[in-house]
Parts: sequence; structure tokens; C-alpha cells
Amino acid sequence: MTDDATLAETLLLHAEAVLADAGIQGFTLEEVARRSGMGDDAVAAVFGDSHGILDALFIQGHENFHANDIEASADPVGDLLRGFDMYRDWSLAHPVYYRLMFAPLDQGYEPSPNAGNAGWRNFEALTIRAGRAVASGTIEGAPLDIALDLWAVAHGSVMLELAGPGIFHDAPEERYRARMRRTLDSFRPAR
Repeated sequence: MTDDATLAETLLLHAEAVLADAGIQGFTLEEVARRSGMGDDAVAAVFGDSHGILDALFIQGHENFHANDIEASADPVGDLLRGFDMYRDWSLAHPVYYRLMFAPLDQGYEPSPNAGNAGWRNFEALTIRAGRAVASGTIEGAPLDIALDLWAVAHGSVMLELAGPGIFHDAPEERYRARMRRTLDSFRPAR
């Protein structure tokens, strides 16, 4: 790893802490610099501005998410369900990244086109997985529609769970899995 890459990695650790403590609204390049013990100009030389740091965190989050994705198996429908188990597990383990990656506009941040492309790679993997399930004949529909519907249910469920215990205090994992199975079952062929 080069010195520049090490510096960027160190700054991103401080940036993640600032994001966790202050949210996007309170996120500043100056606070990242202060916490890292560096000058504002040194941080700006690496990322440009606070938006550049948020883009780097957004990309890093999507790369980490993608690295945790599941391997395809002989059971494409099971792969969809296992993929959404991974989605929930990863999201609950990384709530700061999750909110940045999956609710950025709610917080006043719009990813750059380059950062947005990192997010599309994960959605494309989901769409391909849905296409495999359709090709197997176990579900019917357009892979994009299936991916969008499943993701909407997973995303809403995880966002509600992250918001607080509320209705999810009793067996949240089991309820999530049942919700995902019901949604997936809506795409099964009529008998």
C-alpha cells in the first residue's frame, strides 16, 4: 500500500467517526482534519472537499458490501433469500455506512455519478440473481421488478429496525425472513 493510500485509509477511519457522531448535516472536512491531527489543506489535497470524503465513504461502503455478497449456488431462490439475509446482517453491523449508502438524499447528500456507479454494481448483482431464479422456473416476472420489490421490502424493514425497537423487538430476524419469503412467494407461478 502506498503512503497516499495509507493516508486516505486513515482519513476515512476518522471520517467514518465524524459521520457517526455528527451525521451528514454536521459532517465537515475541518472536523475530519481536526480528528486526524492534520491541516484542512492536507485533507483537501486527498479528497478535495467534504463531498469528496462522503463519496469516498459511499464507495468504500459499497465495496465492502459487495465483498460480503454470497456466492451463487445450485439454488437460485435460496440465493435470493441468503443474499437478503446478508443484506440485513451487513446493514445492522454497519449502520453509519448503511444510512449513507441507502438513504443519502434524506440526509442532504447526493452521491457523485462515480460514487453512484459503485452502488449500481450491488443492485446489478441482485438483478442477476433474480434473473437466475426466473430462468430456473421457480419464480416468474421481470428480474428488475423482482429485484426492486425484494429490495424495497428489505430496505424498509432494515430502516425500521435501525430506527429503534418499535414493532421489531420480538424475533426481528425471523420476522424479516418471513417477510422476504412472502414477497418472493408472490413471484411463484400460479398453480
